[in-house]
This record gives sequence, C-alpha cells and structure tokens, in this order.
Amino acid sequence: MNRTLTLTLSFVFAALAAGCSSSASRSFAGSGDGGARDPLQQLEEDTGHPWTIRWRQDLHTPALLEGRTAPMATTGDDAERAGRKFLLKYGALYSMSAADDVVATDSGTDELGMTHARFQQKVGDVPVWGGELLAHFDTDGALIRVNGRYVPIAAPLPAAAQTADEARVSAVTAARAAYPMVSPDAFTTSTPKLWIYPLGDATVKLAWQVPLAVAGDSGVMTLDGFVDAVDGTLVHLVETTAYDDGSGVGVFGDPESLVVTKDGASYILEDTTRGSPATRTYSAAGTTKLPGTDVRSKDPASGWDTAGSAAGAAVDAHAFVARTWDYYAKVHGRL
Repeated sequence: MNRTLTLTLSFVFAALAAGCSSSASRSFAGSGDGGARDPLQQLEEDTGHPWTIRWRQDLHTPALLEGRTAPMATTGDDAERAGRKFLLKYGALYSMSAADDVVATDSGTDELGMTHARFQQKVGDVPVWGGELLAHFDTDGALIRVNGRYVPIAAPLPAAAQTADEARVSAVTAARAAYPMVSPDAFTTSTPKLWIYPLGDATVKLAWQVPLAVAGDSGVMTLDGFVDAVDGTLVHLVETTAYDDGSGVGVFGDPESLVVTKDGASYILEDTTRGSPATRTYSAAGTTKLPGTDVRSKDPASGWDTAGSAAGAAVDAHAFVARTWDYYAKVHGRL
C-alpha cells in the first residue's frame, strides 16, 4: 500500500471536512434513564480508552471512529473476524438493526505493519450500494480506527416485484431515450444484480443494477442502469466506460501507469474508474486559456506530452491525482 503523496492535498482535506460534522457528542436512540446504554459510553468502558467520532451529516452515522482496543488482529484473516465482531457489537453507533450485517471483502497488511479489513454493508442477502466500512489495526493488533460510509436502513424494504429480465428491458429503454443518436440495436445488457440503492434524501430503494454496453462509432461505451425492483422505474443511469491501461514518462523521466480512454482514432488522459465526474487532464500549452485542450496520444503506452519545456507534466498530474484518489479510497474509505 503506497502512502507516498506527491501533491498538495489541502483541497482533499477540505472535501473530507465538508461531508462530516465535528466530533461533538450526540445522543443515541434508547440511551438515557431506563433505556439501553449509550453505545459510545459502553465502547469506552469496554476498551478503557476515549473514542472520537466524526459524524456524517447526510446520514447521521460515523464517518470516522478513532480510539484503541486491546490487541485483536495482526493478520488479514484475524482482521476480518475481529473487525466484523467489533462492528456488530457496537452496531448501535451506526443505527444497525437486527437484519443488518457487514461482510469482509478484502484485507491485508501494509508496509508499515498495519492491518486493514474492508466490509460490505448488507441487509439480509442484499448489499448496500456504497455502504462500506474499513477497520484499521495498529502494529500491535489494536483496532484504532473505523471509517467509511454506513447507510442506516430505517424500515424493511418491499420484496422485488420486477424480475431481472424485466429490469433489463427497462434499463435499455431508458438508455435509448438518454442516447437518441445511438442505434437502438447498439444496446446490450449483462447479468443484473440486486442492490439496496441510497438516494440523496436519505431514503433507499431496492434496485436492479443492469450493466449495459453501447457499441458506437468511436468504440464501446458502458453504462449502469439502476431500475426500481418494485415498480420498474429508472432510479439512476450512469456512464461506467471501461478505460484502457496506458503509460507515460513524467517530468523527471519516471515511468508512470495511466488510465486513459480511446477517443476516436487516439487516446486521451481521462479516468472514470476513480469516482464521478471523470478525471481528465488538459494542457493550456503555455497560455492562460483554461481548461486548455485534451492531452492526446495515438498509443496508450507512449507519446504522452513529449514536447515543450515541461514535457511529462501532464503525465505526472494525471498519475498523481490517481494516486491521491487511491490513497483516500483505500486508507480512509473516501470514494
């Protein structure tokens, strides 16, 4: 896990702060006289250490939980078991219900000796789109941090009334309407998957995720259509075009891996594999007119930004933004 950052990250910290409130205490449902114990108080009594919570304003669940437990895990497998046990024990912090679960999807130990485990939120057998928590264990095995995004599900969801095949039809119909210049025969679908899909107003829908491929004149575009599994209406349609692996040479002659996309007969420095909107690198070519023009190459593995007094600057910029995004996604669960 590479922790070396070569960009100034003040803008990223500002973005992190925008989604979270302060660590001020909050009341919990059921706490107080005659009710269940405050889960934060219970956690601090159990561990013998104070814990800090930074709250996610949109969901009213912890974005960051920091403290220290006794040593629990020094291997990935241990981290998966101990992390899940911890999250379920103190699930009231996240407004977990009896139907909620977290399932380990990845784990490992980094070059500093810290162990990390990633968990997918599920309700019954259905995963929650964007619902992930990361547990971080210090070198001695103590759990010291949990971060990520947990979506509270307030009420039981209705059963799916739409079949996967019906969802395919709905997704194709919506995609054809969104891209009227594309031939209606250019749309094909892959196997749908059922998700709990959060909406911006803190409500959720049971939805089919339908992957679509669109064969156009300049290549293949891919989309994800989310179709309400109850009434068949479109919930969301987003481009997820799979971009190519490329490479280039930076300002100081260092080779850099790049994610690029084909655009007509050439390639451009654009990456939609890391968040939305896509990351695109431009060049103003020494002028003050912004954003400039796309940086292009006919070969994804060579020919990027090779001329001028700052040859390779666009390569470095594109690669370093990707590293920054990966750091915050993998280490801090910021997607």
